[in-house]
Amino acid sequence: MATVLLLRKSLILGLTMALAAAMGCHAGSGAGEAHAGTVAEAQAAKPVAEGAANSEATTAQASARRSFTDAVSRGTILRVDGAAEATPGEKLGGYLVRPGTEQPLGAEALKELIALMRADSGFNDSIRKRCRPGVSVGIRLFRPGPNAAEARTDLVLDFGCNRLLVSAEGSAQAADTYFDDARARFVEFAQRALPADAELRALR
Repeated sequence: MATVLLLRKSLILGLTMALAAAMGCHAGSGAGEAHAGTVAEAQAAKPVAEGAANSEATTAQASARRSFTDAVSRGTILRVDGAAEATPGEKLGGYLVRPGTEQPLGAEALKELIALMRADSGFNDSIRKRCRPGVSVGIRLFRPGPNAAEARTDLVLDFGCNRLLVSAEGSAQAADTYFDDARARFVEFAQRALPADAELRALR
């Protein structure tokens, strides 16, 4: 009789422990699913946040690009070359100026450039390329400034990278974008502005 009672107690204790283990396993599985869901939601949300940041950066670049063409009264165009920062000589937008190449932009050329700069399409503000500088031109745009002085904006069109750099005189770059989709229009503009330049004439 004592043996039977002992077996019953052992059986009940075993069933109780098995039931408790099963309940704990189920609870752990639910917590794991909840954690996995949280991670998945965070990962799904991340591209959206990054996309919003890229969109804001693109908007800022486009705004800066357009703002520097406001109230422009005149401009000049010249040849520049990519160069190391330590290279001696006059610089424009970080590029080395070729002496004796600067020419005034006529009224029609200035109008064409401003239209290209203010276009809604043709630029990609959200990418960065690794490429070597190629045939390049520099542009100086002037507008009325304080105390009857002129304010100047410097532009570089680098056709090796299809890159546009914009900076106010004496300040850091205000815009850095790529014009792959507008390359043909910028090439034609530069060729008309400096028709005697053989390197520009060879661009396609």
